[in-house]
Amino acid sequence: MTGSAQPSGVRRIAVVAARNEADRIEATIGALAEASPGIRIFVADDASSDGTAQLALAAGAEVVSRGRLHGKGANMSAACEAALDGASTSDLFLLCDGDLAEAAGLLGPMVGAARRHDGPFGKSDRAAAFGLIAVLLASGLAGPGLVNWALPVMAALAVWTMVNRVRGALAEGA
Repeated sequence: MTGSAQPSGVRRIAVVAARNEADRIEATIGALAEASPGIRIFVADDASSDGTAQLALAAGAEVVSRGRLHGKGANMSAACEAALDGASTSDLFLLCDGDLAEAAGLLGPMVGAARRHDGPFGKSDRAAAFGLIAVLLASGLAGPGLVNWALPVMAALAVWTMVNRVRGALAEGA
């Protein structure tokens, strides 16, 4: 199974969280590399004591290790900083865990999979709309009347988006 074809100049980059994953890190890196040829893999090693960092290096990954236990979030942040060095806005990133082993290969086709705009009210649009309503209500800038008209409008836009997604899925299946 190979990853999605990418336009030239687009790089695929994986950042893999790992702490004492010596028994699975090589399989994880190998599965990512096989599923997405040319992918650049960074391993965020959180002070593993079982040789995870050395095995990741031997498997072809770049290892970011800060030498002592910092926690998953801090180490992923450090590895992402390293991965972003020289990256462009068109590069595609995948974040995953080092214990996926061969199952990491299933992620390959998702790196850079086509993203479609299926309608006017996707997940981030809904989050922004509900967040704005909450801020307006909490600040007193809008009253309950806002909810009375905004929620039906948001529901209609969500239905429109769902219909477009179903149409797209049916067209792909035909």
